[in-house]
Amino acid sequence: KTAQTESATMSFAGLTLMAGANTIQATAQDSAGNKSAPAEWTITRTTNMPRVEFLQPAQDTATKESEFTVLIKVSSGQTGEAINNAVLTLSNNGVDAATANAGVEGIYNLTLTLADGNNALQVKALAGSLTAYSSFRNVIYKTTAPGATFVVPLGGEVFNLTSTGCASGTTDCVLEVSAMTENTEDDSEATLTVICGDSEASYEAAVTASALVFEDVVLADQYECSLSLSLVDAVGQAATAGPATVSVDRMAPTLTATNIPAYLLYDDDDNYL
Repeated sequence: KTAQTESATMSFAGLTLMAGANTIQATAQDSAGNKSAPAEWTITRTTNMPRVEFLQPAQDTATKESEFTVLIKVSSGQTGEAINNAVLTLSNNGVDAATANAGVEGIYNLTLTLADGNNALQVKALAGSLTAYSSFRNVIYKTTAPGATFVVPLGGEVFNLTSTGCASGTTDCVLEVSAMTENTEDDSEATLTVICGDSEASYEAAVTASALVFEDVVLADQYECSLSLSLVDAVGQAATAGPATVSVDRMAPTLTATNIPAYLLYDDDDNYL
């Protein structure tokens, strides 16, 4: 590679390492042809490193319980054989939180007390002279309850022919219903139940950035409609909103003229005769 300045940091990607010790040398040569002494590194590629993996939780998760147990499997990176005598250290947000040194079929059980909010868990396994690390698992410990509030409609509205929230060209009011949530994770599922007279319909949506949007909600014309919302957060806690009650009247009145005389008579002073 060619440096563009007198002092530069160079990187070389795509080097292939063999199993065992690999000696890497780098030299530099200036424009006058002067060559530097080589810089040398030794990198050892170990192919029998233990494999450390989370069995529980299998993916990032959330919980409302402060005591949390993880299951870790340790096995040979070459043969897949279980390793039962490794020394495991579980760290939480970079701080050691639990240890274990006896596995059954390579599976280790570690329990810790979670901190409020996000807990970034990682396990270090020492198997003989070899040290290996798991990937991270994020566990959210949730101590707050979810909530939801209607934005459209708020309740008490009357939707008529001029209501801009209703889709044009329809007899019923076809509306986009929205709500805001608090302490609710993305992808939490919500259900909107709409009752207009004897008719009931349900609509589904998922939380995105604390917001809920229910598309194409039908509010029947000439009825009072009740809207109720329910949701469940990532740890199974329920929340509700409503009912928000609205009225729909999109039928224009009719006006009929009656008793219209054929002609009108006025005198010279514009008095009606």
